[in-house]
Amino acid sequence: MAWSGLPSTFTYSQARAAGMTKHELYRLRDRGDVEAIGRGLYRQTSAPLADLDLVTIAERASKATLCLTSALVEHELTDTIPVEHDVALPRGTWHPHVDVPVHWHSFATDTFHIGRDRLALDDDTEIGLYSAPRTIVDVFRMRGAVGPDLAYEALRRWLRRGGQPVELLRIAKSFPERLRRFGRLWRSCSDPAAPRQRHARHARWPRVPGPTVRSQEGRPRHRRVPAPVRARRIPDPPRRVAACPQPRPQGWRAAGCL
Repeated sequence: MAWSGLPSTFTYSQARAAGMTKHELYRLRDRGDVEAIGRGLYRQTSAPLADLDLVTIAERASKATLCLTSALVEHELTDTIPVEHDVALPRGTWHPHVDVPVHWHSFATDTFHIGRDRLALDDDTEIGLYSAPRTIVDVFRMRGAVGPDLAYEALRRWLRRGGQPVELLRIAKSFPERLRRFGRLWRSCSDPAAPRQRHARHARWPRVPGPTVRSQEGRPRHRRVPAPVRARRIPDPPRRVAACPQPRPQGWRAAGCL
């Protein structure tokens, strides 16, 4: 049969190129030999079990790469069950429309291939997957969107498995705007009881008693002591003086204003 030479997952165009008519394809679908897993996308029912959502994404976008929470799940670094698949594409790449829950992310083209591996879904289909160090770096870079708890949990689990901070540092060098933050993050995760060191930029300002105000980047920011407020004397209210009526053209002398 013509469809026997097709891969486990094939498109309508591939079936027509193999010499199969659309009526034969629909007959195989109605008979249960193939199933439609997407618009114009079919899969043989005799193929081994696979995640059909990821298969659909991989067939629609060849550069699709699992990232953030979805990558942490593949590396078993979190117990969170994501509602959507986090998939990254190079910035400027068109995001295809699929019938599966997916959240597309656009990563910079010059750092997109750093730490990118391949994950086999079946004998014919593969999808990109970021390594554990690259995923941890991305989670810390985007912890404002995914949450800081997820980032700290993944880092602690990776360090307990024997992960070396040198691997994170090697990948973090590609993101210089985030590189200086990882030293404090490693110290807080490896030894939570260790005291935090003050940044050299804030060492010249005296510490003000009271709660420490932290900026959005997590750096201590101490407020200056406000100047004392001097007491101001409240002036007395102005005295009320009887106003003289305006002079009139006639009879103004009789008003008694003189």
